[in-house]
Amino acid sequence: MTERDKSVYLMLGTDAEKKRPSVVAGAVNDTIYAMKVVAESYGVVFSDAVIDQLFEPLPLIEAGDS
Repeated sequence: MTERDKSVYLMLGTDAEKKRPSVVAGAVNDTIYAMKVVAESYGVVFSDAVIDQLFEPLPLIEAGDS
């Protein structure tokens, strides 16, 4: 397996939880935030527009759906 073939999954939870849209959206949200923080620790800063574009397609998490 090459380095490019490897994947990292940051979702925690049971298989049933991982199928809920709110859990998936939360994991994607956490991943975008982690990417931003790690990049900044290396001196790379993404513009607010780029970060907003990443967050934009995420569904709003309804109360009680999480």
